[in-house]
Amino acid sequence: MRNILILAAGLGLSGCTANPVASVMLPTLGVTSLQKRDTVDALLDTQTQVRINVSLLGVSEPMFTALSTEVYEGQVLVTGTLPTPEDRAEAIRIIWTVPTVRKVIDAIEVGAGEDPGAYLDDMRITAELRGRLLTDGEVRSLNFNIETVRGTVHLMGLAQDDRELERVVYHAARVPGVVRVVSHVYLYDDPLRRRAGEPGSS
Repeated sequence: MRNILILAAGLGLSGCTANPVASVMLPTLGVTSLQKRDTVDALLDTQTQVRINVSLLGVSEPMFTALSTEVYEGQVLVTGTLPTPEDRAEAIRIIWTVPTVRKVIDAIEVGAGEDPGAYLDDMRITAELRGRLLTDGEVRSLNFNIETVRGTVHLMGLAQDDRELERVVYHAARVPGVVRVVSHVYLYDDPLRRRAGEPGSS
């Protein structure tokens, strides 16, 4: 569902624009102003996500609707369920065709389809963790994206330092139903981060 919403915004299905970046620029700017990251990088991530969705949809509508993607500074987290290992490999191949993708985190499951009960439980975990981060005065909650898949919490985003990241992981591990916490979070001063204006950031 998230892919559909982002694609609709990116393609300007409301009739406002056909520019994938321009159509989502204002909301992206609003959120980025509250985060400690470069606006150019945030806009590039939005553009990357739209391009991924367009590419997936162009190859297979069922594949597009079955998958969700999160993009943060060129890292792409892919979740969802596909019928075969070949479908999974094809989805990853398609994502890598987008030039601004720097890393693909493959969390795709192979099986018959998504379990509605597990999906609802994952939504509960994500919502509860988001609430815990919002009430922690030592965590900048807007700097973190949360994706939960069958009890595994994937964290993406930007931590100011090791202490903040440790607090986020601690909160995630304490939410009932969480079986594993996987961090893909960058530290603010991590030299591996993509910086606006550097190679690979435009």
